[in-house]
Amino acid sequence: QASNGLFRVRSLSVKGNSHYTSDQILLASDMYVGQSVWNVDKTQATANIKAACPYVESVSISSGIFGSYTITVKETTIIGAMYNNGKWWLVGKNGQAVDSIPVTSPFPGRYLYFKGATPSGKGLGKQAMDDRSTEIVNKLLDAIEENELTGICEIDLTNKGDIRLNWNNQITILLGN
Repeated sequence: QASNGLFRVRSLSVKGNSHYTSDQILLASDMYVGQSVWNVDKTQATANIKAACPYVESVSISSGIFGSYTITVKETTIIGAMYNNGKWWLVGKNGQAVDSIPVTSPFPGRYLYFKGATPSGKGLGKQAMDDRSTEIVNKLLDAIEENELTGICEIDLTNKGDIRLNWNNQITILLGN
């Protein structure tokens, strides 16, 4: 009798979530109250959450006393958008396609536009761009941040040997060879 109630998950909580509800994250984890603590697989729960919730960049699961567990998630921030098969893919700082929104204009609204970026073809929750596009975007974003440059609304990767930046839809900055 004592082993039936003593070694069970008694409570689950979620911290750090803003895009997903706690219920969505708990459902994705496959953890539940009443589950044997011996059957809790933190590694699998982490993988499940990351697979089901593309905005989630990292997950840590800690166990407290008396069968309480806390799932702490860190959600990625959106760094820009790219066109892919009739939709805008929102790209997170983690390099993954985290969401898609319908195309309603030639530009993705308030997001930095990665024009001409080659989609990875892997889908939401996976790497958004091919490796070369990802490397170029990361280096440019680091340089933009380091130099405190604001107003860049487009990185044109159409010709990777002749990259262009659009500043405030007024000036094109050529970064070619």
